[in-house]
Amino acid sequence: MVCILLATFAAGSIRAQVVRVGIYEAPPIVFTAMDGTFEGLVPEVLEAIARDEGWVLEYVHGTKTECVQRLHEGEIDLAVDFAESANNNDTIASSTFFIDWDVAYTREGFSIQSYHDMADRRIAIAGSENSDSEILQILDRLGIPYETVWVENDNDVLMLLSDRQVDVGIVDQLFGTLYFDDYNVEASPIIFNPRAICLTAHRGAQNAEALIDAINASIESRKDDPDSTYNRALSYYLGGGRGTWHPDRADNPPQLVLSPQEEAWIKAHPVIRIGIDPGFAPYEMLSADGTYEGIAADWLTLVSNRTGLKFELVGTGVWTDTVKAIQNKEIDLLPCIGKSKERSEFMIYSDPYLSFSRVIIARNEDEYYDMSDLAGKRIAVQEDSSHQEFLKESTPAGLLLYPDFNEALLAVSRGEADAAIGNLAVASHRLRSLMLTNIKMAAYAENDSNHLFIGIRNDWPELAGILDRAIQSISLQEQNYIYAKWMPLQKPVSPALDLTREERDWLLMHPRVTVAWDPNWAPVEFADKEGNPKGISMDYLAAFGDLLGIEFDTIPATPWQESYSKLLSHEIDMATCISLTEQRLEYFNFTEAYMTTPSVLFGRDDMAYIRNMDELEGLKTAVIANYATDDWITKNHPDIHPLRLASVDEAFTKLQRGEIDVYIEDVITGNYYLSKQRSHNIKIVGETPHSYNLRFAIRKDWPVFIGILRKAMDLLPEEDKTSFYRNWVWIKYEHGFNYPLFWKILIAGAVFLLAILFWNRKLSREIRCRKKVEHELDESRSKLSESYAHLKKTEEMKENLMHMILHDMRSPLQTIRASVDLLRNDSEALSIATRERELLDFSEDASNTVNAMIQDLLDIGRLETDQMALCRENSDLKKIAQQAIDSLRIQLQGCDCSASIKGTESWASMDSKVISRVFVNLIINAIKASPKNSSIEIRIVDTPTHAIAEVRDWGRGIPGEIQHQIFEKFVHGEGETSYAIPSIGLGLTFCKLAVESHQGTIEVQSNEGKGTTFRFSIPKV
Repeated sequence: MVCILLATFAAGSIRAQVVRVGIYEAPPIVFTAMDGTFEGLVPEVLEAIARDEGWVLEYVHGTKTECVQRLHEGEIDLAVDFAESANNNDTIASSTFFIDWDVAYTREGFSIQSYHDMADRRIAIAGSENSDSEILQILDRLGIPYETVWVENDNDVLMLLSDRQVDVGIVDQLFGTLYFDDYNVEASPIIFNPRAICLTAHRGAQNAEALIDAINASIESRKDDPDSTYNRALSYYLGGGRGTWHPDRADNPPQLVLSPQEEAWIKAHPVIRIGIDPGFAPYEMLSADGTYEGIAADWLTLVSNRTGLKFELVGTGVWTDTVKAIQNKEIDLLPCIGKSKERSEFMIYSDPYLSFSRVIIARNEDEYYDMSDLAGKRIAVQEDSSHQEFLKESTPAGLLLYPDFNEALLAVSRGEADAAIGNLAVASHRLRSLMLTNIKMAAYAENDSNHLFIGIRNDWPELAGILDRAIQSISLQEQNYIYAKWMPLQKPVSPALDLTREERDWLLMHPRVTVAWDPNWAPVEFADKEGNPKGISMDYLAAFGDLLGIEFDTIPATPWQESYSKLLSHEIDMATCISLTEQRLEYFNFTEAYMTTPSVLFGRDDMAYIRNMDELEGLKTAVIANYATDDWITKNHPDIHPLRLASVDEAFTKLQRGEIDVYIEDVITGNYYLSKQRSHNIKIVGETPHSYNLRFAIRKDWPVFIGILRKAMDLLPEEDKTSFYRNWVWIKYEHGFNYPLFWKILIAGAVFLLAILFWNRKLSREIRCRKKVEHELDESRSKLSESYAHLKKTEEMKENLMHMILHDMRSPLQTIRASVDLLRNDSEALSIATRERELLDFSEDASNTVNAMIQDLLDIGRLETDQMALCRENSDLKKIAQQAIDSLRIQLQGCDCSASIKGTESWASMDSKVISRVFVNLIINAIKASPKNSSIEIRIVDTPTHAIAEVRDWGRGIPGEIQHQIFEKFVHGEGETSYAIPSIGLGLTFCKLAVESHQGTIEVQSNEGKGTTFRFSIPKV
């Protein structure tokens, strides 16, 4: 297929830049002219863009494979590709350049009208046996046998057809239209596999996005101007031009060469009266001012330009009356009609010029897979339509006739009919315009497509001949323009998404999904000033739309309670942000959670801390109606009778005014609204055991779609998910300083911290000294025992001294913490403002940090002397690792890191709390060493004798000269990043002692610049 590779910039700005163009032979898109220059559609348009942008084009010729390789090696950085393969991790795509299709051509003397005519035929296709051929997928699905002949390119396909070595050949419509006359082959009516061709850039190339943006803007501005270089070149090359097009050689619309008899007939019948079905959109319809428009209308305009015929609109009323009018010769022509035996009695037909698929339309709760499922059902159909005759032959009983297709659809919606039969394009258009959300396109009524014709009164065969010639003269570019205008190509599904045929068919049948959202739950989702949906969930929804190629129609901003009711009744298809509960499982299928946030208690700042949910009894507690918290409290705390409110804004307003005592909300949403409202008299007064696990919820009767959505979520890169979160979750602090208060607290804490560091560093030096003495005493056995005893006694004295100091330091540290608490509680009496209270919080955090360091030193001492009691029980090492990751979620998000677990469950006897601290220390160590936007991998290995864990990062690595010291106290390993979590070098010491206390082992493997892996094992016995 066509793949023209273009290069972006080596460096610098877009203006005045050399743009290298990777090129190979693909006429008429690009080809080498006789004089050695490169010509074709892309060079013509690209040179026009280059003149506007100030670029200098430099072409690099090669094969297609060479061009692809050069693109990825950075020698060229742009490409022409198909949209379904362009948007991936390596490339970014521009807007659509033009639409191309695949066409089935046949050898001379053999013709086909449907896929079934290909049965047992030899079919030539360009590609290899590993190619993903759309035609073969269609034939396999229909159960049609065939023989495949693979060739290198489309030219070889047509050569085999010309030599009668194959019966059918599949080629690119563009290539076939230009060259099929050279091979004496015939085009069939089978056209399939539309592909949007677009320009692409290598994602890693400098200024790639800027270049694509410039090309997008230029192409889009030229598309709307029929006289632009873009449109005139497109018309010339797609219309058969094989040399260079120039503005002064633009073709005028072709005139049909008529015979004298045809000219005489037109002179005698200059005006043709036409009748239409105004409900047959997008094929034909009336605009607001009564103008005839649509696909058929545009075809008639082209026919009029070529023949000089004038078409006068006469019949626009009830369709049955219009059909009777042509039967009575009161109307001359019906522009867009299906063929039937009954109509053939009073009409003749043009050659087919349009095709359509016949589908079954049913209510959302009903499932029909083919026509056999409609036996005994009430079927609605438009009277005097080709669908009526189709149903008479396939399902003679149970037909309900309606004057127009709208009434047939409404009958299904109201329950008067079980199903309707209609045209796929018309049904899709009418379902949107009528806002019928309770019915769907359930299945295809036939495997093959059907044709539409121009119907002509049967006494005017001359007109049929004129129309056939005019239709044949309409170019491919003109046809594509009409289709793109009235039937825009649906966005393609991402090729990276591994969908089954059933899933792809489902997306084709459901191009639009109605979505409910909560306008009052910022930052997860909310309405902006214009009422448009914004937030984390909307970023996910936009990403899903790009991956799946469908439209997500968000409903107007509506209170959540009303939207939830419509979800239950299937008036709305899905919700973007909803927690899973037992009650909701009856109505919805759920994706995995894309965000987890704890639920907390908000109260006024004079409220005491609430330790558990039982203390809410007697307090005025509020929740949002129909939120997951509402269901959770109803089920788990029946003694609490919450006030159910409509929105978060209302809840915080009532809390501020004292109308309620406690409001239960997730911490992210609560903090967002507090910062927005600048509510200084509200704080978090307690926690709940409940968390919001936010998911997408899909109506229960769409099991296929939930599988599709889960695949799409799995395909989203972790960096994108992190970006969605960080785009909307932010906390802004404004700091002011009360210097006397700040320095009193800070200096007191610093003194104690320095004392700890001083004694611990001194102790570390003594230990190293002891090791040195032990080495020297090896030379003299007589002195070893005495010196060792002396050193051991010295060490014990220092250890005892350290423990005594640590225990003694707890008292003054508690005094500091108590002082901070007193200052906070007396803040009003002391006139301490909010900003000073933030400093008190900072001091309390520092005190807690010092307290944690003291506890680490004491625990290490207990482990060294085997005095720490272990509470062993049979535990799963993988579950403990997950709990450790969950506890560090904020730290991971703060440095844009992610952590994942691989492996299976591994059970062993261990103290889960101690081993959890081992994981926490190792993960924190990995965070300190990891650059931003990196990952940390935890791998669990289960063996018959041991439970094994590995924690790996891709940081700077540990220098070889200190790897043997890494588990000693106060030794730092990998270089810390600028956002590293502060420490004094005790974490790895604790890990080693904790693992060894379980009779396990721990080791480290590290290469500088390639990261570090810590591995520890716990014996199962």
